[in-house]
Amino acid sequence: MEIRVSHLSTTAFQKLDFCIESGKITALSLKESHDLFCILHLEEKKAGSIYLDGIKKERKNQAYYQKKIALVPEQFLLLPYLSTVEEYLLYFLRELKVPCQNSFKKIQDALRIVGLPLSSLSKAITTLSETEQKLLQIAVSLLANPEVFLLEDPFAKLDLHYQKKLIGVFRKLKEKYQKTIVFSTMDVDKIYQYADNVIFLRKGRIVCSGSVEEVFKQATLLKRNQIELPTSLAFIHCVKKKKQITLSHHQDVRDLIKDIYRNV
Repeated sequence: MEIRVSHLSTTAFQKLDFCIESGKITALSLKESHDLFCILHLEEKKAGSIYLDGIKKERKNQAYYQKKIALVPEQFLLLPYLSTVEEYLLYFLRELKVPCQNSFKKIQDALRIVGLPLSSLSKAITTLSETEQKLLQIAVSLLANPEVFLLEDPFAKLDLHYQKKLIGVFRKLKEKYQKTIVFSTMDVDKIYQYADNVIFLRKGRIVCSGSVEEVFKQATLLKRNQIELPTSLAFIHCVKKKKQITLSHHQDVRDLIKDIYRNV
């Protein structure tokens, strides 16, 4: 699903115009991500318009489109009256009012997509690691089969190994199931490595947006807005300046290392 925002204004944002492409992974870089995600989840009133696959969001269709957009908050929601993963998933299956003939199969499919084993169903919620909690959050959102996933700073507190596991889930959702993924982060390295598109917002305004490859070529514009280059790009610029050697841009650091061995 494509989401297009037109002339959006709130106390935090000023006349925002941007488009989140369908079937892409888009990064939002801003400090006020929760407020913007609530707007994209169609929860808050604001000046401006939101179009979903070209259709303007109105009161009469808000509930319909809201079901197609899943918001995954940064903090895991711990409910004291739910003990196990199975109880947690069944609870949200009822809360989301998902029509299904086989609840267990629905839950099983959600766990399979995020890479959690079926044995997780009997695990106590309080024993889950932060990565397992994040994957469980995504599994919950999958129960309603949304078209868009909004994830607030999903890589926070995860080490590199589990960050890669999480981005593997995002890419599976995008490539196999044609889902639209939106995540927020202030980390330019994660944006460069994991996103297709990026929207940088500073002080409530968009300072640059577009494909990750094109945006990070605008070094002067980024510097003017106090946005650092990703580590790999900064290294490439340094090599060009000091050694007069031009390395290719690579989102995967392993490809960059191969380029260094060939040229430096």
